[in-house]
Amino acid sequence: MGLPTTIERHTRSEQEVLVERVVEWNEDSIAREFADEFGVDLDDVEVTDQFDHGVEWWEVEVNRRMYTVFEDEDDAREYAIGYLQDEFEMEPEILAGVAEWVINDNVSVYPTDIRLIAQEEGDRRVEDMGDEEAAEAVGMDVEYLEAIDDEDYAKAEQIGADAREIVAEEVIDDWKDGLKQDPLGFLADEHGIYTREELLSGKASFIQVDLDGVAKDIISNDGVANTLARYDGHENETSEGLIYYRTN
Repeated sequence: MGLPTTIERHTRSEQEVLVERVVEWNEDSIAREFADEFGVDLDDVEVTDQFDHGVEWWEVEVNRRMYTVFEDEDDAREYAIGYLQDEFEMEPEILAGVAEWVINDNVSVYPTDIRLIAQEEGDRRVEDMGDEEAAEAVGMDVEYLEAIDDEDYAKAEQIGADAREIVAEEVIDDWKDGLKQDPLGFLADEHGIYTREELLSGKASFIQVDLDGVAKDIISNDGVANTLARYDGHENETSEGLIYYRTN
C-alpha cells in the first residue's frame, strides 16, 4: 500500500484589469468619428491636419459646415490662448475692447523706465520755476520773503533751490507710484497725455502688455468656446472624447 498522495489544486484568482482604449487620431480616424457623429457618409467629411501654438488640431468640414477639432480640452485651451495672442499682435487696437480689469492686471512699466520717466518729469516741472514760485509751492514763501526783505539774497536763493528740490521729489514720487500701480489710468485718465487706445497700441514704447497673461485671463473667465466657436459659442464633444467648435 503506497503512501497517501495529497493533490493540491492551485487556483489563480481573477483580477479585473481596466484597459483604456487608445485611439490613434489621424485624418482617417477623425473622418470616421465625424461621419458617425453627424450620421453622414464618410465621403461627406473632409479633414485637414493642422499644427499651431504647440498643439495638433484638425479642421473638419461636414456638409459645408466647418469645425475646429482637438484631442482634448487642454489642447483646445492652449490653442485658444495662442490664437488670442496672435490676434492681439496683429491688431493691438482690439485690446481697447478687452475688459479693463484684464488689461490692468497685465500692463506694467519696467522699473528702469519708471525711474527715468519720473526723473524727467520732476526735472521738467521745476525747469522754469523761479525761487519765489517754488517757495510758495512748498509753503516756504514766508521764509523766502523775509530773506528778501533782509536783503539776504544768498539765503533767498538757497530757499528757492531747496524748494525746487522738494517740488521735484514730490513729482518724482507721484510718477513712480502712478506708473507702478496703474500706468494706463495714470497716463490716460489722470494726466490725459495719451488715450488708452494709444497706450495699448504701442504709441508709448515703455508700456508693456503681457499678451499671454491677457489671453489666459480671457480664456479662464469666458471659456474656450467664446473664442473659438465663432458660429454659436458652443463647445461639443464626440462619443470618443474629441472636442470641437463650429466656426461657420
